Amino acid sequence: MNNDGYTTRAIYHDDEAVGMLMWVQESIERISIWRFMVDQQFQQQGIGRKALTLALEEIKQTPNLTTIEICYIPSNPVAKSFYASFGFEEVGIDKEDGEMLAVIKLPL
Repeated sequence: MNNDGYTTRAIYHDDEAVGMLMWVQESIERISIWRFMVDQQFQQQGIGRKALTLALEEIKQTPNLTTIEICYIPSNPVAKSFYASFGFEEVGIDKEDGEMLAVIKLPL
């Protein structure tokens, strides 16, 4: 579903909705993942990893894209490790909300 530039995807386990992803194309070159949630009872089962893998594959099909970004609470070592395993590199604290900004730079 697309709505005002936002793309949303439900995350299902079997036939049950267990989470969601939402991203927005901020500019021709940059997409920000705004929401990525998996219900707590479905975490640690590989569902989030599979969902983010599929989302990144879809996002990377965007023409002219050079940067994918995501933010997370800097005191969350699980998030840091999880996103780093996909190639996200921390670039600093977002001044607006105090969250860590991490990016994947794509080849031109």
